[in-house]
Amino acid sequence: MKTEKKNIILIIGFIYILISLLYIFGVSYTGYVVFEENYMSLDFSNSSEYIYDNNTIEFSNSISLIPSVEITTITEETLKNSYVILAYKDEHDITSKIIALDNNTVNIEKDQNENIFNVFFDKNLTDNDIVRFYIYRVGEVTADKIFLCDINQTCLPPGYGEVDINDEGWYNITITNLNKETNSFNVDPEKIRFDYVDALYKEISSYNLTNITYPDIGLVETENIFIDGTLGNFIPNATLNNQTINYYYSTDDGQNWNIISDNLNNINNTIIKLKIELISDTKQTPILYDIKVDFIQNINNSTNTTQPPESSPPASGGSSGGGGGGGGSSGKSELTPEPTTQTTSILTPLEELPSSKNTIQPKIIKKLPNNPLTELAGRTTYSRTNMVKFIKSNLWILIFLIILIIIYLVLHQERHKIHKFYKSMKK
Repeated sequence: MKTEKKNIILIIGFIYILISLLYIFGVSYTGYVVFEENYMSLDFSNSSEYIYDNNTIEFSNSISLIPSVEITTITEETLKNSYVILAYKDEHDITSKIIALDNNTVNIEKDQNENIFNVFFDKNLTDNDIVRFYIYRVGEVTADKIFLCDINQTCLPPGYGEVDINDEGWYNITITNLNKETNSFNVDPEKIRFDYVDALYKEISSYNLTNITYPDIGLVETENIFIDGTLGNFIPNATLNNQTINYYYSTDDGQNWNIISDNLNNINNTIIKLKIELISDTKQTPILYDIKVDFIQNINNSTNTTQPPESSPPASGGSSGGGGGGGGSSGKSELTPEPTTQTTSILTPLEELPSSKNTIQPKIIKKLPNNPLTELAGRTTYSRTNMVKFIKSNLWILIFLIILIIIYLVLHQERHKIHKFYKSMKK
């Protein structure tokens, strides 16, 4: 009895080990079935694989909104002082009398043959600059005009500008008709008492204001993507910059869209489209670098070489027809085919898909294994779904093993009965 139990335990252990090996190495009808857990990668290196508006979306190994750059040049005019550095009346230096508003004045009177009142400034002046004076009356009489002209010359009206005088105070002459800029003038009055002279020149500065704005929304759609497996977690790699990116999928060629939360494991279609919606407050743009989606696929990686049985040579009428017919082989003739090799690829070729012109295949990238059994087998196969698929694909082996156990137990029991009967006959 102990030996019988021991045999049964050994058989059960053997079956368990065999099933484990079959599960790890993936035996199936045509070789071995593998359930690979990888991820599908969508990058943006090839803009031709996407549908988008090139006025709003920019591709540069990523997608983002196109900035609108508006540059405005601002020009500012500032009036600055130019001060007297030298002044003389005829040949007498009178600089100290006109560089401060202090009632220390100088009289200029033409009737006394004082025709030259040369003034030199610390900056060159040009048209539209201003020469300023502070003037007092000379007794009861004040001259009616002041002119500007070249130094050491008597002014001929209108000179480089003129001003009417009617009382004590500030007066300005705006320079005009100057051929080239200069820092010296002859001030030509009839009879004036000057207390202060200076000039105002325009300093022009400019700078650029750059205003960058973005579209408030931009859309990118993929072409139809062929999926041969089960999708899982949806993992975008993006820099939001306080903006928003929404993701959608469609299983009816873009007729209806469903928002993606964090996974796509509820999708059973073999063809889907994705839509990406970039939303901006117009001040910044979000940037999307790539998208990864966990991907589990049933792959037949076996390579089968089959050698058909030998057959008779082809009949004489079995050669291929020429010209317009392509007559084909006769029904009675048989060709001996060469050994053939069949390999099942990871993704179905696009030529076999409907509307393949608008269908793309995603990049499938293998994950690095992190389980010792996975490293042994070279594949990740540990999920309930994979176990169910495994059992279905290897059901015939399991049934065969169960039948062997039943036969063994029946024969063992019968053998035990015969042995017992034999012992009783001896007695």
